[in-house]
Amino acid sequence: MSPQLILEQAVQKELNLISITDHNAVQHSILACKLSEDMPIRVIPGVELTSREEVHLLAYFPNTKELLKMEKEIDNYLPGKKNSSRFFGNQLFYDLKGEIIGIDNTLRQVKGNLN
Repeated sequence: MSPQLILEQAVQKELNLISITDHNAVQHSILACKLSEDMPIRVIPGVELTSREEVHLLAYFPNTKELLKMEKEIDNYLPGKKNSSRFFGNQLFYDLKGEIIGIDNTLRQVKGNLN
């Protein structure tokens, strides 16, 4: 689901606070924060961090600036390989209108611990 659609559904359900935490990626959380500026819902910037041992942790940040700092740390632990859409599906990028604008070809499995 696009961040736009997630927000629309959350507003329809009268939620006032959510977070989008993608697997070792921050782009959609940042997009959702921007989209929510003119909506009756607040988005907490976040990311799902995954360790080498496949432990999944949700990390939340006070703002998107701090989340972008975490993205730089995450990138240090990614293996630098191409994603296999056969195994993990296509990881799509969306714009502010909810339109697909590209595919993230980065394999987002970590090569070491995120600590």
